[in-house]
Amino acid sequence: MSLQPDRSHRFPAAPGVLEAVRSEGGRRRRTRLAIGGSAISVAAVVLAVSLLLPSSTDGTAPLPVATAPTSCPAELPTDVPEGPVGYDDGGERLVPDATPQTMTLCRYRTDEDAPVEGPRQVGSGLDRIAADLALPQELEGSQRICPAVLEIPSFSYLVRLTYADGKAVWVQSETGGCATTRNGDFTSSVGIGGDLNLTWSAESWSRQPQPRTSDERNCYAYDSGRAGQERQLLPEGYVDVGACVDNAFRALSAEETRRLVDALDLLGRDPYTNGCSDPPPSDEFTPVTFVARYPEGRDVHLELAPFCDNQLANGSLEAHPHGDVLQELLDIAEGTT
Repeated sequence: MSLQPDRSHRFPAAPGVLEAVRSEGGRRRRTRLAIGGSAISVAAVVLAVSLLLPSSTDGTAPLPVATAPTSCPAELPTDVPEGPVGYDDGGERLVPDATPQTMTLCRYRTDEDAPVEGPRQVGSGLDRIAADLALPQELEGSQRICPAVLEIPSFSYLVRLTYADGKAVWVQSETGGCATTRNGDFTSSVGIGGDLNLTWSAESWSRQPQPRTSDERNCYAYDSGRAGQERQLLPEGYVDVGACVDNAFRALSAEETRRLVDALDLLGRDPYTNGCSDPPPSDEFTPVTFVARYPEGRDVHLELAPFCDNQLANGSLEAHPHGDVLQELLDIAEGTT
């Protein structure tokens, strides 16, 4: 079957979902720190990480480097200690598209009363930060259903990144199923607490291990989510695309990938609502997931849930294929024409 896309899309407001956590949108308003009796200590922390902004104007003099923090806030703040500094794209990207010179972690255990740990310096792997933290922006109107069980142990992290050109950014994230990642101006619904757990132990930037299929490809959206998926179901720039049917991976041919892109272009797209919280028994449907791999950074997973009005979602956007488009997607996944 060959479908011709009209490449037109709609973005209506998403419906409400019981027990959903409503997003404040990609640009979350920073709240002021309000830790009783600690105004002076907070000011000291901000001063310790303040920047020496470049003073040369001819572009030839070496630029001062932002300083790494020498201490951590004694209590977990409600938001990052300060917004991005010298970073005009802080509301569009979580971190600059550059390699940081320093990465510093502060860790807070949130399931019990424990003192802050840190600061801890991360000594390697910083060249992967820009790609790995190119996360999708949380869309206004998106909703998530959060698991009721608290992850134990549960941690929240403050991360300070500094750059040679004077830029600096605080990033905050946590472990758990409802984690977000934010810099004070930008919020992503992709949490990186698991990555930061590994990074804390290794003192090197590390990504979560992913459960793999026998052919070393991932059929689970365990570590997926990249910038661009809040605008396209399948962002451009992928190296290859595969299909997982019943958690068995199969690489798509170039022709099958073209058919997939054409079918997706026929679909309207809405902010992701995770509208089905109770899937039926697994023997009542066959799980179908399309997996796109990129030269660097995270994968994109498109999961089709037939029990949920044929919801096709990448974690930021969702669509609901029916009729010929749905059949085309199933044919592509199963390798039939």
